[in-house]
Amino acid sequence: MDEPITKRLHISGLTPAITPDALSARLATFGTLTALDGLGALDALGQPRKYAYVTLDTTKGKLAKCMNVLSGSTWKGARLRLGEAKPDYRESN
Repeated sequence: MDEPITKRLHISGLTPAITPDALSARLATFGTLTALDGLGALDALGQPRKYAYVTLDTTKGKLAKCMNVLSGSTWKGARLRLGEAKPDYRESN
């Protein structure tokens, strides 16, 4: 049986056309989105950042499928790149 896991992922290549709701719906097939950080935040130049962090409650199998299916795929004009994020510095206390 596939064990439940919680993973924090870094998703880059995002565009302003991708909303938090759309991203949540896109990831719903692979698990439950429990946190979304940085989407729509502005960088130092006032431009929307092209990346976000998501925390996903999933299984190892679904996570592997998520990475295979979405990483490198084109969605809403964006070429997505996914990777495991470093642990959130706020959780290391």
